[in-house]
Amino acid sequence: LVVDVPTGAVRARVGSASFASTPGGGEVDSCLALRSPGSTLKPFLFGYAMTEQQLYPTEVLLDDVLDFGRYAPGNFDGLYNGPVTATEALRYSLNVPAVALLDRVGVDSFHGFLRRGGLTSIDRAPSDYGLGLALGNCEVSLEALARLYLSVASLGRQQELHLVEEQKPTPEAPV
Repeated sequence: LVVDVPTGAVRARVGSASFASTPGGGEVDSCLALRSPGSTLKPFLFGYAMTEQQLYPTEVLLDDVLDFGRYAPGNFDGLYNGPVTATEALRYSLNVPAVALLDRVGVDSFHGFLRRGGLTSIDRAPSDYGLGLALGNCEVSLEALARLYLSVASLGRQQELHLVEEQKPTPEAPV
């Protein structure tokens, strides 16, 4: 999915390798399918924490073994980096600092932020997602995620995606 930032016009869209013959019978549009967003939500968590004045880019976070009772997040590579700045934690997509940050800002408030940003498929109670929400343990469509990223590229201006060139952009509330 390739989107023009000023207008929200979709310039390219590939929903599947073969629309007519995908497993299960075809006609599957993966741009609309709900899937785990994984680490793609981390920039929104860090940005949200900064707007709430609960994080600064140069703040040092700990990337080390962290135990939340029945939940002990780890990094993808199984390694830990010790003290890192928030900027480094986001740049390297470190899981432990992201989970600790979500614990700081609160699952309820981040959940609400994502829903206000257009990720309406995150429709269960925040407690159902828990701290795993920092790592994308929810389901969103590529279209909805692209709209949310478009708001970043548009400096916080939220707008819909447009498949028709002549359609005028429809600015919404800022994210």
